[in-house]
Amino acid sequence: MNIDKQYKQKSSRNYFFIGDKLQSKIRRSKIFFAGCGLSSQIAHLSVRTGFENFIFADGDVVESSNLNRQAFNSDDVGANKARILCNKIIQINPSCKITLVDHMLQADEEIANLVRQSDFVINTVDYGGVSKLINSIAVSFKKVVLLPLNVGFGAILIVVRNSKELSELGEHMNEITQIQHLHLSKKLHLSEYLLKNSDRIFREYRIKKYYPQLGIAAYLASSITVRAIINLLDGTLPEERNSFYYDLASL
Repeated sequence: MNIDKQYKQKSSRNYFFIGDKLQSKIRRSKIFFAGCGLSSQIAHLSVRTGFENFIFADGDVVESSNLNRQAFNSDDVGANKARILCNKIIQINPSCKITLVDHMLQADEEIANLVRQSDFVINTVDYGGVSKLINSIAVSFKKVVLLPLNVGFGAILIVVRNSKELSELGEHMNEITQIQHLHLSKKLHLSEYLLKNSDRIFREYRIKKYYPQLGIAAYLASSITVRAIINLLDGTLPEERNSFYYDLASL
């Protein structure tokens, strides 16, 4: 069976919701995953939707604590996340074209080269200097940056398309204060349970040094991220809308 016929069969159940023209755009688009933790779930949903061109970049290894929310299993513990993700995606669709970067991104030139090759940048690198550098370089190349966040039982996706939107994210150095900042600036409307618990979560994070994250939120983040890319490809994501908020109560 030829590759085109195989692709049509694999994407055949997308009909009605995704027409042939949009499916072709999906197939041609290249997604740069900066970080392959939360992005492992997004990549799985992307390839099952019909995306075939990827860049996977991560120097981190799979840990047992990742298994509650990331698309890895116990046999993967200790192995490089980007490399394992590449293998898993190829198993779903052997026709995928994947650029593998199995080290931590740091150099401006390397990041710029990867951004230049891509159509969309999904940035799940831990919030900080490198994450902000990726955002800045992507915006300078006029590439769309998608920033998914796990938040309790829900997920937030921030879509950045220009320098104005990027500057509005502020200079906060962790996800909790970033989310609080966006809520206070009226760009996100947080659910009641987050408003009640965000201060306590942040206090506990300062002791434990890692965030509470649920698999439920990872699946929701994957869904809204892939949906946003599809909306961007078919021109149905409003220009004035640069952020979404979803939680279980709204689904």
